[in-house]
Amino acid sequence: MTSPGPCYLSAMSKDTSISVDKIERLRTALIEGEQSGEPTPFDLDDFLDDMRRQRAKPR
Repeated sequence: MTSPGPCYLSAMSKDTSISVDKIERLRTALIEGEQSGEPTPFDLDDFLDDMRRQRAKPR
């Protein structure tokens, strides 16, 4: 996977509601995600079970 090209980010910057800072943060997050390694399988049922168990614990 490659980073969004400059054309895409340039088009985003033309939208005055999107600041240059937000675009740079998005670019940084995308690059970090790409460099974080290979994706791992995600099991939604396991995730939801974990969330339910956590919510069931008394606080």
